[in-house]
Amino acid sequence: MNISCDNSCREGTTHTRTHILQILDPLFDFRRGQNQYRPIMLKVSPDMSDEVIDEISDILLETPLDGIVATNGTHRREGLHTSHMALDKIGSGRLSGAPLAQRAVEVVRRIHTRSGGNFPIIGVGGIMSPADAKAMLDAGADLLQLYTGYIYEGPGLVGEICRSLIADAEAAAAAKAAAEARAEEEARAAAQAAEAKAAAATAQAHRHRKPGRPHPERKPPRQPKRRPPHLQNQRRTRHRKHRTARHDLRITNRTPARNSPHPEPQILP
Repeated sequence: MNISCDNSCREGTTHTRTHILQILDPLFDFRRGQNQYRPIMLKVSPDMSDEVIDEISDILLETPLDGIVATNGTHRREGLHTSHMALDKIGSGRLSGAPLAQRAVEVVRRIHTRSGGNFPIIGVGGIMSPADAKAMLDAGADLLQLYTGYIYEGPGLVGEICRSLIADAEAAAAAKAAAEARAEEEARAAAQAAEAKAAAATAQAHRHRKPGRPHPERKPPRQPKRRPPHLQNQRRTRHRKHRTARHDLRITNRTPARNSPHPEPQILP
C-alpha cells in the first residue's frame, strides 16, 4: 500500500499516524475474513522526515503490518545537472534513479535498526549498479526492487548484480574457511609449544634435582615400619629362648641306634 503516490502535490497530510491507521485498519479487518493470507506492505517516501519514518516503524511493530517498501520517488531536485529552467518546464512530479540512492539507503537502515531487523524490508530507489545493490542489502534490505535501473541498463543489470553477490558470498566463505584454518593451526602450534615447555621444565628439574631427594613425578618408596627398641629386644629374647628350647628338645629325644659306634650324646647343663 503506497502512501506516497501523490505525485502531483506535496505530501504531509497523508503521513500522520492517524491517517495511516485509517487506511491500514480496514485492510487488516478485510484480510481476517479471507481464506488466503495476503501480506500487506507499506511503501514510504524518501522525503519523509526521520520522525515520520520512526512513527511508521512503530506502526510496523504495533500492528499486523507485514513489512515496509522503502522508498518511492522524491520531489527534491538537489544534486542534478539539469538547469532550474528546464526543471521548471518539466513541472512537478517524483524523481527516480540515482539521485535517490543515498536517502533510500538511509531510510532502509533507520527502519531496520528501529524494528530490530524482525520485519522484511524491500529496498527500492537508486539501484543502478551492483555496488548500489550491496549498499542497500548492507543497510538491512531483505529484497531489492529495480525500475529505473532496469529501464536504462536493461535485464543484464539483474544478472550482473546476481553474479557480483555470488562472488562476494564465495569470497566471504573462502575467507572464513581460511581464518578457521589459521586459528586451528595457531591453536595446534600453541599446544605444541606448551608441550615443549613442559618437557623442558621436566628435564631441567631432572638436572637440578639434589641427590637423595625423591623424583618430583615419582612417589617416595615406602619405608619399613620399625618396632620400638623395647619391643625389638623382647622379640629377640623370645626368639632366642624358643630356639634353645627346640634344640634341647631335639637332643633329649634322640635315641642311640643299636650297635651304633657313636656314644650316646650327653645333655650339657
